[in-house]
Order: sequence, then C-alpha cells, then structure tokens
Amino acid sequence: MNNITNENLLDIGYAFHNAHKPDAYEDSNRSVGDKMGRMEEALENTEWFTDMHNKYGHFFLDWHYDYSAEIMDDLGNQSEDITEEMLQKALEDSFIEQVKTILVVNFKENKK
Repeated sequence: MNNITNENLLDIGYAFHNAHKPDAYEDSNRSVGDKMGRMEEALENTEWFTDMHNKYGHFFLDWHYDYSAEIMDDLGNQSEDITEEMLQKALEDSFIEQVKTILVVNFKENKK
C-alpha cells in the first residue's frame, strides 16, 4: 500500500490555504471557497487514497466524505508542522474507529 507523500501533503496544504482563489484550481469540480472540498479533492488524487478505496470500497468512501476533510482541517488548525506521517496516521486512525463502530452496531443489531 502506498503512503501519503510529501508532495501529497503540499497539495493538500495548497488546497487548505488557497481554496478561496478563483484561479488556483482551473480544473476542479469544487466551487471557489470550498476549502473542505478542495482538501478532499487533493486527498482523492493520492495513490494512498486509491489503494484505500480499492481495498475497502464504499466503507472508505463513506468515511472519506464524512470525516477526512474535518480531520485535515483540524490538523491544519492545530499545527503548522504537519508531516505526511502525522496526516496518514490521523486519517487511518479515524477510519479504523469508524469501521469498529459500524461492526459493533451491526453485531448488536444482528443479535436482536
């Protein structure tokens, strides 16, 4: 599985800081000023994202659209010294917790 790279981190950081610029993303499907959407889009363009999506399918996509931008935004607001390892760990830890929650809920529902 591929890891988030420094180049990926720079692209996500660019999205974090430049989403408000109309000429920053000429080929984007996201609207100007949509910082969360632009960060999601930058993450979607990583090999890590492709690998996670291929491995976990719709569970990963559901998590991504519900949580990943908020995690990236929180990290960006907490520190200026974010590494690709920090970002990947935060994203993967969140995904693991979400999957655990889904499994527990499904288990409990099936026991009824």
